[in-house]
Amino acid sequence: MSVKGICVVTSNEFIKSINYINKSGEHPKCDSLIYWDHLVSKKEELGETNWLYIGASTEDQIDGQLSSMKFHDGFVPIIE
Repeated sequence: MSVKGICVVTSNEFIKSINYINKSGEHPKCDSLIYWDHLVSKKEELGETNWLYIGASTEDQIDGQLSSMKFHDGFVPIIE
């Protein structure tokens, strides 16, 4: 399997499946990757092909995670 970009994890909260949800109410599978362009922090931005972060991180932490991911064309791994 080929993985593009760089893994970006600014907090352990961003690796937990339970902290993301899609439009269908599902959580991502463990061992999956969420790329920066498929991650949103506001419910209004949630579409058919992205994930909404619903974890307990602060707004500054979320903004930092998203900014770092975008800058590095990166992803966050879902490992728990």
